[in-house]
Amino acid sequence: MQCTDQEDTRARDRPFNCYRVPKTAPALDLVADLINQLEKYEEFKGLRKRRRKDKDQDTFKKVVAAVVCDVIHGYLINPEQELTVALSKRVLGHVSRYRPLWYGKVFSVVLERLAVPEMGFIEMDKGSRKEGRRTTIKAGHRLVNRIKDNQLQLGDFMLDDGEEVILLKPPKEYRGKEKRSGKPLEYDDDPTTDRLRWEMLEINRWIADAQIAYLPIHTMGGTIPGIDTSQRQLQRHFNNASFCEGGRLFGGFWQSLKKSQRAGGLYINGERVVTLDYSNMLLRLLYSLEGLEPPEGDGYMLPGLEMCRRGVKKAFSALPFLNRESRGFPGETGEGFPDSVKWPEVVDKMKQAHPQIAHHFFTGIGYGMMYLESCIMVDVLLTLKEWGIVALPVHDAVVVPESAATVATEVMLDIFRNHTGITGKVEREGGRPAGYLTHKEDRTASTIPLTSTGICLISSPLQLTPQ
Repeated sequence: MQCTDQEDTRARDRPFNCYRVPKTAPALDLVADLINQLEKYEEFKGLRKRRRKDKDQDTFKKVVAAVVCDVIHGYLINPEQELTVALSKRVLGHVSRYRPLWYGKVFSVVLERLAVPEMGFIEMDKGSRKEGRRTTIKAGHRLVNRIKDNQLQLGDFMLDDGEEVILLKPPKEYRGKEKRSGKPLEYDDDPTTDRLRWEMLEINRWIADAQIAYLPIHTMGGTIPGIDTSQRQLQRHFNNASFCEGGRLFGGFWQSLKKSQRAGGLYINGERVVTLDYSNMLLRLLYSLEGLEPPEGDGYMLPGLEMCRRGVKKAFSALPFLNRESRGFPGETGEGFPDSVKWPEVVDKMKQAHPQIAHHFFTGIGYGMMYLESCIMVDVLLTLKEWGIVALPVHDAVVVPESAATVATEVMLDIFRNHTGITGKVEREGGRPAGYLTHKEDRTASTIPLTSTGICLISSPLQLTPQ
């Protein structure tokens, strides 16, 4: 969880992450040394009249550790990167489930003292409310020297598991073409949020202990320097102030990788991976509301718009999220069509191609469908965990070891039917069908033998109909 919003950050900046902590002995030693130096500086300058109480001392140490660790992390990702921090009294004086309890006045004090010339461990650029610019921090020259001397790497740090994993976002406000979304909302826990949090903690613990590596190679998609494979903490983001809308999973480092980079450089348990994608997910979910199977063929190939399939798919995905019809293409959906094609024409063709679900267009049901999708994905991840399979979610797809692809496909299809009552379809990334669900009584798989590393050794036949 980033502890500041990102509305005014520059391209190279990112919000300060207040949950970064030291993981290895070198990182722990460095943090302890900086705490000691900061205390000696306070004593020398007469900044404290008496020793901190035990509770205050614990808070002080946590603040210094978080600042030092995240600043070092930012430097290792990109030496020019700056971290935005919120220092207003409104933020520092307000307790939030999205920030640690220590995030208060002592935070700004620690920043000021780490940044003074005598210390030089961080550089701080004060923000300006008038200019709409937040305060930023980055590694100072003395900290950079320590990073190099101790040969610190991204693996020397990790995220604390006290971070909130269930986020509730407010309704989005639309003003013309400008879309604004506010900060996460506070909420009271109940049995629903307790269950949602338990599910995410189960998934996060499983992924945290997995053997996951990213080995950058040169591909057509290029390489991404500074990938932190310890960035595995997933959060579930709910929308429109409702725990029945949205709910997609965000936060894993693999989600920022391009398809070619995942396929060429990502490894689970020492194996190359395959991405399994629910095909036509939104289309099928809408048909499931009617208890109907989607028509055979490609639902996005519309007569007269065969060359615009990608644009049609993007436009179709927007329809259920809109609350009213418009005369022009919403957002950037028009980029997939020539200038001669107008939005009303596209809408009419989609209604003609899918009359059974057309009444769901322009109803704002999209976030409800996203919630159903996210529930399916959480169920898939938890079920694959029970089978000993590490799976990494990417919205409506999962990344699994190659040896687990067949079993994972069967699980995905089975769970889709359990949630929707209709047939699902799963494709391997790149468009190759992985299979369709057959009747449950035809399934013969019972157990999946695993090696000590969790790699699946598939031997039992699975009743899949290849396409």
